[in-house]
Amino acid sequence: RGAGEHGGIGVPSTPRDPSRIPEQYRFYTQKRGLHPLPTLVEKLRLTGAHASIAKRLYVLCTADQPTIFTKAYERVKADPAWTTETMPCGHILQLEMLDRLQEILTGFAAR
Repeated sequence: RGAGEHGGIGVPSTPRDPSRIPEQYRFYTQKRGLHPLPTLVEKLRLTGAHASIAKRLYVLCTADQPTIFTKAYERVKADPAWTTETMPCGHILQLEMLDRLQEILTGFAAR
């Protein structure tokens, strides 16, 4: 499924803790496929247009520490152009803490 079914190279997704989201986890694991390898190894080419984004939000999920996202969070947390939040859940925040995510996004959009 995913990258592999289209001739690309994919890697298995990171295992998740099913005890945090038992019902949603079952649906999620049935639907997810391989993670496309290029998203992990290709360099991102930036044009500079991202600098024109006036409102910036970074949400760090803290349940599965250490994570590759912590370094980026620490960098943007020190930048006053960014709003940062943390959530005590895993990387699938929309399944684990949907109500809290909605609060964060709604509050951020209202600023």
